[in-house]
Amino acid sequence: MEVRKMNPLTLPEIIGIRVVVFETLWASRFHKTPLHELLHVLDGRFELTYEDGRRFPGKKGDTFLVRADTPHEDIFEFKEDLKILVIHFRWPDQEELLNSIDNARINRIGTNLRSELRWTFEHMRNDLGGGELERTLENARLMTALLLIHKGVHFLQSPPPEINSRHELVLAAQEYVKRNYGARLTLDGIAAHLKVSPYYLSRLFKQECCFNLFEYIAEVRIDEAKKLLRDGQFLVSEVAAMTGFENPNYFAKIFRKKVGCPPGKFR
Repeated sequence: MEVRKMNPLTLPEIIGIRVVVFETLWASRFHKTPLHELLHVLDGRFELTYEDGRRFPGKKGDTFLVRADTPHEDIFEFKEDLKILVIHFRWPDQEELLNSIDNARINRIGTNLRSELRWTFEHMRNDLGGGELERTLENARLMTALLLIHKGVHFLQSPPPEINSRHELVLAAQEYVKRNYGARLTLDGIAAHLKVSPYYLSRLFKQECCFNLFEYIAEVRIDEAKKLLRDGQFLVSEVAAMTGFENPNYFAKIFRKKVGCPPGKFR
């Protein structure tokens, strides 16, 4: 994966950061700002719309970059609360990097990177301060968020690696699960990504690891759920959804079986 070179000593400069409960004004006309905007949805749903017709639907946990001086609308249901962390910033030394970030891909990046992004935004939201040290820390966190996005977007554009052995195939399957544990994972989907048959992948994984692929998926998801529960910022139902469990009751059953206690009592 080729990532653009950058000067690691150059930080973006945050001009403003706040949590905004959006008003109907922003959904009724196009608007723009001379600064870049990074938007992270904390609650609700909306659609980022550009004058040229491009549309990007967003929901809780999604992130968007709006380039400076770009007219856009934020369309949402007036009856539904929309809460967004809005960061206005400048980064003149890295315009090329910002140009490479595509809103069509940001919210398709791997689950691990999305989790890192979520924690970064949570820290930015909770640790606002007015001193020079605090401002530098916030600028560094913004750079972290932008580089995570850049890394994830460019990974999506990279072709899958050539797999030359049984062991490499198993490692590639494990890596795919680690990146996408929060999404819906199927044997057919993983096999298609690795360009092998589902039957071959299932049989090989069991032979190499002595447990099946779905047991491995469950282990990865439970390990990630433990990290989220220790942090204490999310409900059990939110942790279940973030780690790929569609049914919170099933999540609680699997968690208790593997960990020995219900998720609500784990810390």
